[in-house]
Amino acid sequence: MRLMLSKMGLTFAYPKPVTLISYLISVFTGESDIVLDSFAGSGTTGHAVMELNRSTGSRRRFILVEMNRDTIEAVTLPRLRAVIDGHAASGVPSHGGGFRFLRLAPSLMEKDQWGRWVINRAYRPEMVAEAICRLEGFAYAPSDSVWWQHGSVGDRSFLYVTTESMTHEQLAVLSAEVGAERTLLVCCAAYDAGDDEFPNLQFRKLPHAVLSRCEWGRDDYSVPLAEAPPPDDAADDEPAASPAPATTKRPRGRPKSRPAPAAAQGGLFGGDDEGGER
Repeated sequence: MRLMLSKMGLTFAYPKPVTLISYLISVFTGESDIVLDSFAGSGTTGHAVMELNRSTGSRRRFILVEMNRDTIEAVTLPRLRAVIDGHAASGVPSHGGGFRFLRLAPSLMEKDQWGRWVINRAYRPEMVAEAICRLEGFAYAPSDSVWWQHGSVGDRSFLYVTTESMTHEQLAVLSAEVGAERTLLVCCAAYDAGDDEFPNLQFRKLPHAVLSRCEWGRDDYSVPLAEAPPPDDAADDEPAASPAPATTKRPRGRPKSRPAPAAAQGGLFGGDDEGGER
């Protein structure tokens, strides 16, 4: 196994044999089952599942979990892509298929000292913005020059996230900047506007917009995620965007006549919002 990986240009100390894992999967799972490996390592389980599907015509799927980010980026993802596309130097034929890569973030919601649901303090403003974009089906694409553009769908539909309340004056200025040819989904704590007062603005209240996506009283709790539109040049099997960003820039400052963007309204969580990546 190490020889095969080395021919792919990858290094991993103790990779498991693909033939052994394929045999175990074929014995203990059905042809349409989902195989979970919570210690993914070099990705042998994913390789084995794709090998079984290719050789037997089964339709198994896999979920791989790995905590070491260096291992994921340096070994697991390159190996899975090599198996899908084929790798002549290592003798691995093309298996086809694809996968999505997601990085798990801390829980977006937590309860405060009074038992009320609030946005988790571990989330910096950029993390909140990307998480809401993911929930609402927008591509996370913060603008360096337009403070209210945190996400987009196409070139006429945008999303803005703030945990502050939006006053009527702020919304009037915001609506004028968005213009009649574009629409903006405003996700905020509260807003002072009638339902039809600003035709180019739509509203979601936080944290209610997040809570409404949750499924309560279930053993298999989940938060449905909307599929954001992929970039035009993205390959079908490229990993999906992670829900917890850490490197995007904040919107730049703006004249005092404009309502402040989320990053310039003081700490969104009442304190220092420059915490490190989780």
